[in-house]
Amino acid sequence: MRFLKLLFPLVLLLLCVGVNQALAQTAMQVAFAVMDSRQSPLPGIAMAVEPLSGQALDGASLSSNPQGQISFEWLPALQESNLDSEDKLVSYVAAFNWRVHAPGFLPEAGQIASQKPLRQLQAQELHSLNTTPSFSPVRQSIVLHALPELFGAGLAHGQQPIKEWCKDFYEKNYLVARQLGAAFDWPGFDMQGQTLVLSLQFSDQGWGGAAQGSLLARAVFNSYLPWCLLLSGSVDSLPQQVQAVKLVFTSRLQAGTSDPHALSKNIVLAATVPVAALREYAARPDSIAYHYPLQQQP
Repeated sequence: MRFLKLLFPLVLLLLCVGVNQALAQTAMQVAFAVMDSRQSPLPGIAMAVEPLSGQALDGASLSSNPQGQISFEWLPALQESNLDSEDKLVSYVAAFNWRVHAPGFLPEAGQIASQKPLRQLQAQELHSLNTTPSFSPVRQSIVLHALPELFGAGLAHGQQPIKEWCKDFYEKNYLVARQLGAAFDWPGFDMQGQTLVLSLQFSDQGWGGAAQGSLLARAVFNSYLPWCLLLSGSVDSLPQQVQAVKLVFTSRLQAGTSDPHALSKNIVLAATVPVAALREYAARPDSIAYHYPLQQQP
């Protein structure tokens, strides 16, 4: 009995080592290239990683080297579920959020996620058919923009209170912006008289019934109205000299859908909304689209 008590921890240790070795064989190679907007590498940029499934292998370097590269291996987590038969469904899941923030630059963040499901055969005579997955290497470029790049010519000199508002609005919303199908353009903010111009890149991510509508309809429902809602929660802190906000959505589309090699062209949609109307948006969301419609620009 005493022998069995001593043997059990050893067996458990060997099983754990075996599982870890199997997982190590499936490690995902991850490489980021960190650069500025002129595509010059940025060394010494630290990356913060939030594990969602799995973890970085021991010794991983999360700071960019002199060539601006951040490279490491990500160990996936193993998730098992039983099927109706004796076999098991095994999923190797590798996922994490990343964020970089360097002095003088605006923050950037994103997510890496990959999953490899496999059926594990339990019959002894079929064990040789079981395999471990291999993850494709992940290669991604991270472009960091210097703070002045956020502002157009109308905000190049002075206007510090407005610029502070713009920077704060960007940092609060640059992640959710992508979920609304319209990320910040560069420059993202400018002033034309008493109108603050907010420029966005419309990625045309349709959802629901709007996915089959026209470009204008998709832009209105997927991006324009949600962006007005975002603005409505922040306009109270806008400096008083800003009387209106002009939202400009630029979409790059192919000139002809029948030709996959046709040159693309820019479609620009814009609407100017008074600050007072944005304040009332939460109570009367229909009034924005009706009184201040999004329109294609010549």
